[in-house]
Amino acid sequence: MNFESSEPRVEKVTQAAIKIGDEVFIGAHHVDAIEKVEAVYPDWTERAEEITEGFITTTGRFVDRAVAGKIAKSGGQLENLGPAESRDAEQSLDSDTINE
Repeated sequence: MNFESSEPRVEKVTQAAIKIGDEVFIGAHHVDAIEKVEAVYPDWTERAEEITEGFITTTGRFVDRAVAGKIAKSGGQLENLGPAESRDAEQSLDSDTINE
C-alpha cells in the first residue's frame, strides 16, 4: 500500500553551497562551504571567475542566490521576515535567512 501524498512536494532551499567549476561544496552557511573549498583549493580566491555562491535544494540541485530566493519564497521559507527583508531575500538569499 502506498501512503505517500499525491500532492507534489514543494522544492525548498536546504544548504548553502559554493560551486567551483563542476564541483559543489556544501555547508550550513556559506562560510562552512568556503572552509571546505579552502581545504581542496588553497588558491580559491584566485579563481573568482569560476565561483558561484548558491544553495542546494530538496531536489538536490544547485541554484544561485537569486533562484534560491525565489524558491525560498514559494516554499514558505521567508514568512518570518518583514516585507523589506523578504523582498531582499527573494532577490539574493543569504544562508542566515533560512537558518534562523
